[in-house]
Formats: sequence, C-alpha cells, structure tokens
Amino acid sequence: MLLESLASLGGVWSISCKLAFNNCVVIMKVLMTLSTLLFLLSGFVQLNTIQKGKNLNMSEDGILGDSIIVWSADSKLNWSDFQAEPDLNDEYLARSWVQIGLTSKQYEDKVVIQVPTYFYKSRSWSKKKSSTNLLAHEQLHFDITELMARHIRQEFSEYKLTDVKSGFKELKSIYHKYYSTELDKYSRAYDAETNHGIIREEQEKWESKIAQELKSMEDYTSSEVIIEIIKN
Repeated sequence: MLLESLASLGGVWSISCKLAFNNCVVIMKVLMTLSTLLFLLSGFVQLNTIQKGKNLNMSEDGILGDSIIVWSADSKLNWSDFQAEPDLNDEYLARSWVQIGLTSKQYEDKVVIQVPTYFYKSRSWSKKKSSTNLLAHEQLHFDITELMARHIRQEFSEYKLTDVKSGFKELKSIYHKYYSTELDKYSRAYDAETNHGIIREEQEKWESKIAQELKSMEDYTSSEVIIEIIKN
C-alpha cells in the first residue's frame, strides 16, 4: 500500500544582521524546497528534510553531523558555532541559519513525527564575534524558533488522525502556520521592539518573555510526536 509522507515541505530561515549609524537591520527570508516521497519496503514512509533517504544520525552532544546544532535548553550558541566564512561584500555583520525540521514515519496504527529545531553552523557567520549583545540577540532568534516548534508539536499531539491523506494535509498546514506566519510575526516584533538588540532593556524583556513561554510549553520539549491512527 502506498503511503503519503507528511514532510513534503521544509525550509530554512536566514537571519541577517548589520549595525550602521547605531541601527541594526535584520532581513529574514525563507527558502522553501519541495521534498520527494520515499517509499521504504519496511512498511513505513520516511522523509528527512535535511538529507533525503537517510536516518537522523544525532550524536549524544546534540550535534547532527558536524555542522548542525539541535536546540537544547542546556546549551547556548557561541561565536565558534558561526563557522562559515563571512562574505566581505555583504552589508550585514552576521547571518544565522535556523530550521524547524520535519520527519515522519508511518506505521499501520500510528505516525511518528520528529519536529526538531536546527541551527546550521556551516552556513552561519559573523563579522563581529566580539559582540556579546549581538550573540545574545541571535540566540533568542534560535529560541523563538524552538518556541514555534513547540506549538507545532502541541497541535500535532492533539490532532485526531482518522484519514491519513486528508490528515497529512492538515498537519502540513499547522506546520507552515507556525514555521512561516507565526515565526515571521514574532521575529519582526522582536527586532522592532529591541531595535535588533540595541535597546538592552527591551532585549531583556524579550528574553524574559520567551523564557516564560518556553517554560509554559515544556510539555512539548521532546521533538518526537506520536499520533495514533483512529480506525472506524
């Protein structure tokens, strides 16, 4: 029986930052890519939005391969994580790449979904690694991305899946609602109110706000969501 994959769309946020005349401008864009359905003989379908056709190979320290960090409350970004060579012709001081991943495995009676939050070390760079304020600002963008992932996990966990085909379409809509619309809304408000991290008082307010919201959603810290298929 042919089964549809939930993770047919994935994307990466590129966050750019520059300081000029005491102003910081952040440009965010989404590069959306279409993934291809992969049918495995073992009885389930899996699609990996990071590398098609291969399982996640996460090490104990939370690093996927050598270039991707999975969000964790126990660790923070360091400037050493921004490993790409800066583009000297680029007007921005830093570029951070983050993603909400989406991987699904479908069995006869359930769907197991992974919704991790990634930071791409090999694509992120900074021209001003001496700035702790800029690093803190970038960290909170990563935290906001994790917050949106938790909202996705919550709605997925509450979803009643009775029809796989139509259900997957609705689950993908939930994913994009938070990954695209809500993440963009939060990030723009954050940058506007903090003037991209320059207004320290507002930056601290946002750090407290996001910490509280992450705390309120701690039941959805695990990237794994299991949805049972309800059979009539």
